[in-house]
Amino acid sequence: MDARALASVGPAEAQARWLERIASGQSQLATAVTEPQVGHNVFRSETTVRRDGERLILNGVKGVTSGIESAERILVLGRVPGEREAGTRAQFTTVLVDPHAQGLTREELPMGGREGVRQWQIVLEDVEAPLDAIVGAEGQGLLTLWPFTQVERILTAALCVGSARACVSRALARARERTIFGRRPIGAEQAV
Repeated sequence: MDARALASVGPAEAQARWLERIASGQSQLATAVTEPQVGHNVFRSETTVRRDGERLILNGVKGVTSGIESAERILVLGRVPGEREAGTRAQFTTVLVDPHAQGLTREELPMGGREGVRQWQIVLEDVEAPLDAIVGAEGQGLLTLWPFTQVERILTAALCVGSARACVSRALARARERTIFGRRPIGAEQAV
């Protein structure tokens, strides 16, 4: 998903740095958009990305974020602070953040029924990132998200199909192995 966003909105430096590495499997990125209090409603996002000279400062909480344990960077969506006071439209910025950055903490979330895909909540407390970590353009983070919404749906469908196949395979294997009263396997006696 992040590769699709980078390929669509850049910038060119980020494309050159990440796309080939992602395509070859050398690098993995994670995405942090969802927040505990607002879910997927990005327009109500409370996480902020504030420019401070030649750096960005991130603050907020992101929940249900996959793949942080193996990611080299996390694509974080945050609100540009100040628009509420000024009465202007909300602006958002997307930033590639080091998952080991000072001020970033993470906690694994229990996700019954989604084994194999670890989910995390991350807390960002004055996490710093360089300006060249912006994906797309500053204040235009929603344009970064739109290119990968179709990819997310396809990935979710693939996860569901894969999980269903794994369940059917396990059920059939069990039906071939388990016997009733030491006789034939249950699969020979019952429909599975």
